[in-house]
Amino acid sequence: MGVTLKAIAEKAGVSPTAVSFALRGKNPGKRKLSEHTVERIRQVALDMGYRPNGIARRLVNGRTLSLGLVAWSADRIEEPLFPKFLKGIGRACEDLGYSLELSILYAEQDNHIDRFLTRVLREKTVDGYVLIFVDEINEEDLYRLNAINVPLVWVVRHPLEKSINNVRVDTERGYYLATRHLIEQGCKRVAFLAGDLSFQADLEALMGYRRAIKEFGLPDDSSLIAEGNYRKVPSLQAARKLLDATPRSDGIVAANDISAVQVLNVCNERGLSVPQDIAVIGHNDTALAEMVEPQLSSMHMPAEQMGYDAIAYLVNICKGQNEQTGCVKTFTPELVVRRSSNRKSYG
Repeated sequence: MGVTLKAIAEKAGVSPTAVSFALRGKNPGKRKLSEHTVERIRQVALDMGYRPNGIARRLVNGRTLSLGLVAWSADRIEEPLFPKFLKGIGRACEDLGYSLELSILYAEQDNHIDRFLTRVLREKTVDGYVLIFVDEINEEDLYRLNAINVPLVWVVRHPLEKSINNVRVDTERGYYLATRHLIEQGCKRVAFLAGDLSFQADLEALMGYRRAIKEFGLPDDSSLIAEGNYRKVPSLQAARKLLDATPRSDGIVAANDISAVQVLNVCNERGLSVPQDIAVIGHNDTALAEMVEPQLSSMHMPAEQMGYDAIAYLVNICKGQNEQTGCVKTFTPELVVRRSSNRKSYG
């Protein structure tokens, strides 16, 4: 059983009402508490291990000072990018005085959205939610979630309707810049190892790749595109398919760093030199990029800042300080050149 206000009052030699006011940062009108008394009560509460009850606090002031982070897919939290998001989200919560509750949804299970909605509407233990890794959600479910009377901010890789609060990355431009970089390094036949082209974010990536190909007059050939689903084994298979094709590509844009590392592995299998025979660039600029040989060029995803801004935006909504709806900020990935694509220096 938790420490009660009555127990704190007895220890501090004051009334439970005084304890309540001291812990809430308010004074009881005519009988104003001195700063010394307030600090003494708070120290007693701290020494006794008191933790405020979120539900009770909501009943008093309508806020819990807790936020929810929802990872839409259990598989995605294994990605190297997740700790970066989490670092920014955690830092924002610390700076703004909020605690964080993590929920992981198993999107492959039936009725996972219904279960989540039931829990959100029944428990109401947080003031709002940030949702990440939601690229797989369909439009109907997206609007079902956005219609609930709870503040939501989405972290996404593709544009959403203007009525939906989101922090996003410009995926189309990121893959355009990656493809353009390989072309500027002298590549004439650039392939694309995509993620999953059934998702809108991956179609945005394909659009960026094709925009660069068209701009520089290179062949737009379906044999130059393969899907690796962001995973190691499918990416390895897709890399082999691309590198065994005739004529062979001389540059590969990969959907993420995991896929790009598999391209490097297949190049090693085939005795191909990187970047001289094949130039390779990944996406997200995770720790993997500097752990392989040759080190991997990549598009840097500002995941930590995106996480921080998503929380800051959500807090403003919860406080009623931001009536704006729609995208609060769009980030553009930045090119980080390392040896794997730097043909002009190592070719």
